[in-house]
Amino acid sequence: MKKINAPQAWDTTKGSGEIVVAVIDNGVQTNHPDLAGKIVSPYNVVTDTRSVPAGEHGTHVAGIIAASINKKGVVGVAPNVKIMPVNVFEGDGATSYDVAYGIVYAVDHGANVINLSLGGYSATFYEAEAVQYAISKGVVLVAAAGNDDTYLPTYPAAFDPVIAVSATDDRDGITDFSNYGDYIDLAAPGVDIYSTFPGSSYMGLDGTSMATPIVSGTAALVLSKNPLLSREEVENILEKSATDLGNKGWDVFYGYGRVDAYKAVKNTPSPLSSLSAAGTFTMKGNNKTSFSLSAYKKGLMITAYVKDNKGYVVRTIVKNKAWGSNQISISWDGKRDNGAFVGQGTYTVVVQATNGRESVIRTKQMKVIDNVVPSIQLSTSTVSFSPKAKGKVSIPFTLNKKAKVTAQLYDSKNKLVKTIANNQWFSGGKFTLMWDGKNASGKIMPDGTYWLKVSAVDEQKRRSAVRSQSVVIDTKVLFGGVSLGQTLFKMDGTAKANFKMNVKEPIFVSAYVKTDKGEVSRQLLHNQKYGSGSYTINWDGKNNKNTFVNEGNYYYTIEIADQCGNKMVVNTGKFKLEDWRKPAIQAPNDLYYIQQGTLNIPYVLSKAGKVTIGVYQGPTLVRTILSESQQGPGSKTVAWDGRDQTGNYLADGQYEIQMTVIDAHGQRASVVSRLYVDLTNIEAPAIVWFYQDSGSEIHFRLSASAAVTAEIFDEYGEKVRTIWNGQQLSEGLQTLVWDGLSDNGENVFFDDGSVYTFRITAQFASGATETAQGQINNDADPSWLVSHMYSFSKDGYYNRTALNLSIQVKEAATMTLYVYNAYDDTYVDQKTYSLKANIENKIVYTKKDKYEDYLYLLEYKDRLGNVYYYSIDETEEGYYIAPNHLQRETAPKHL
Repeated sequence: MKKINAPQAWDTTKGSGEIVVAVIDNGVQTNHPDLAGKIVSPYNVVTDTRSVPAGEHGTHVAGIIAASINKKGVVGVAPNVKIMPVNVFEGDGATSYDVAYGIVYAVDHGANVINLSLGGYSATFYEAEAVQYAISKGVVLVAAAGNDDTYLPTYPAAFDPVIAVSATDDRDGITDFSNYGDYIDLAAPGVDIYSTFPGSSYMGLDGTSMATPIVSGTAALVLSKNPLLSREEVENILEKSATDLGNKGWDVFYGYGRVDAYKAVKNTPSPLSSLSAAGTFTMKGNNKTSFSLSAYKKGLMITAYVKDNKGYVVRTIVKNKAWGSNQISISWDGKRDNGAFVGQGTYTVVVQATNGRESVIRTKQMKVIDNVVPSIQLSTSTVSFSPKAKGKVSIPFTLNKKAKVTAQLYDSKNKLVKTIANNQWFSGGKFTLMWDGKNASGKIMPDGTYWLKVSAVDEQKRRSAVRSQSVVIDTKVLFGGVSLGQTLFKMDGTAKANFKMNVKEPIFVSAYVKTDKGEVSRQLLHNQKYGSGSYTINWDGKNNKNTFVNEGNYYYTIEIADQCGNKMVVNTGKFKLEDWRKPAIQAPNDLYYIQQGTLNIPYVLSKAGKVTIGVYQGPTLVRTILSESQQGPGSKTVAWDGRDQTGNYLADGQYEIQMTVIDAHGQRASVVSRLYVDLTNIEAPAIVWFYQDSGSEIHFRLSASAAVTAEIFDEYGEKVRTIWNGQQLSEGLQTLVWDGLSDNGENVFFDDGSVYTFRITAQFASGATETAQGQINNDADPSWLVSHMYSFSKDGYYNRTALNLSIQVKEAATMTLYVYNAYDDTYVDQKTYSLKANIENKIVYTKKDKYEDYLYLLEYKDRLGNVYYYSIDETEEGYYIAPNHLQRETAPKHL
């Protein structure tokens, strides 16, 4: 302690209990006599518990930092600060991941300084990210350089933001074991350092591990004096205060020199000066009192408030304001947050400065003398109400201070009607007076104008001016009536029906169109305000769903409320509505009948009418589907079985479906859809893959039984294999298998880049011949797969927690996700998902173990049963989903 002048530093500060130093090590004896009562937020990274072992190394380090002054044992550099023990060791070793986890834990649990008396010769991603996280939160990191007498950098000490510490002997020379290099920032004593040891004992040890906590403890003293310092400011103070050793200035052995606790604390500026303010403030109602102080730098977040003698905050003057100067000056007008003046008494002015992580407070007591005259403000000049509608009226007023209030109501002849407040105490602020419209005898007063008079007197008998306002009682709605604009409304899509109303005072109107059964079809107005005058309200014939209503009888209901809450309801006479809109019928441009069964033909009617639908070949009607069928508006479907009038299926070819609607007024509309009949066809994939040792499977569908020929051609168009020749197959799904052999029984050379063609020819019983062909191409995706991409979700420590897939397809398909361990291929899991066409299918697979790397196999299957495999390997870089041409029969068995 004497070497670094710690006793002299203690004359200023022995450390603050608000400052926490995290010891990331192998554990601490938390009940050691010199450490008891100092431990906060202990954590064991290895076991994920709050129980830490009593590690020899960690206990020794903790004592160097903060051993108590208790007339026994040893004394730490900062004996009053707190220690956060974080164990990252399992046996004699610790992983970089656990060290990083420990750093993040310490930051998240309030550490100001992190001591790292550990290290290794490899810079790891985990530690680098954890260090950057700590730096982003303003935490000071101090780490040991190592004890191998080498220039090789050790980590985390060599990370740029970390203060790297070498070890000196009792003569201020570099020790024969200390590492050195261009990453060294400071030196500290590291030979025979006597400190706490497990078993409530003490021990002397050597090493940069002992030098590091001396620097950490000094940093804790600096922060105890000024907790608002940034990490950079702390490091700069330590370096500029150090005793220069070795070559002048910075060098590879001592950095900026051996740490000096006294100079460091001496060179640390106080965060705030004392608060300067007058001891007495005499409030007059238009004056202010000022208070000021200086900060060690500008840009701090400042909050200033005033508390009463019970500790309650009566006024927040400034809250979390970034102050642009180091001189802070604030004034107070004596008012509370609600705008009223405080009462006479003693108050405390509080100014708080913060850097976002730590705060410093300065206070000053002040005696307040009240010389303010009470005053009352009424918010409006006139208040109107109806006792029958609202029961009571609220009359707002503002009182500038605590005072007794008297409020009385007078009639137009200045006769007292009622006293609603009689010398009633109010604390100051915004309040309301209530009147029920009754006089002192409880009788409701008649409609008319009354006068409210309000005054106040404070504790010193000072009186306010009398304020007055009119209060109007109004219990009747003044309304001039309504009239229909027409008794017959021919609704054609452009014309409008209406009613007129005559308004004699400001009112709020809601208006509805109702059927003759009293059902609401449309709300035309909702609490709409109108002044005096005549108004026309239109209706376009649509209901609340924005569709035109049916023909029938309707009327209007008008609900009226005046400003006092008086209400009345008026119903008009009925009027007749006829639908004269031109009918419209919509249907698809093209319809396809490709498989025997029922074809559902969709169409939409704009209005009710009689519908006729027929199938035509040229001008000839071949089938009537509907004939003058009365139907309402909206979406419809009609079923057709594919047959003509005689009951026979239509021959393949192009036809027309003609639809006609005639409304009740004889207006007509028609639409024509093209109909394609193709009952003899083959549905086959455009792309299939070839799997080594098993070949290709081509799943296809026949619309009817047929004699089928299947052939394989090479990329030059030469036929290499005939698999079927006139093979009789039934209607439905079929499977064609090519084993990769030619007609001569020879293996066809097939690799990625080869392109072969399959051709399927079907001779149907009807005599029609159809051909379908596609590619056998391992370099092409299935034609219906638009895109598929993936990413990973990660936790705060960059472990992959979930696989996120985004898949787009042109037609519905399924995807089965098989999951394996990436290192030993053991099966982990599988999930099957349905893919919808023409949307982004978002799939999230949550990993069973975020610490393991997985291999994912994606099996796509189209509606015919053709399969395609892709894979994602977590151990490989990039976000490319690779085709996986595994042997088809064995791939699922690996799962």
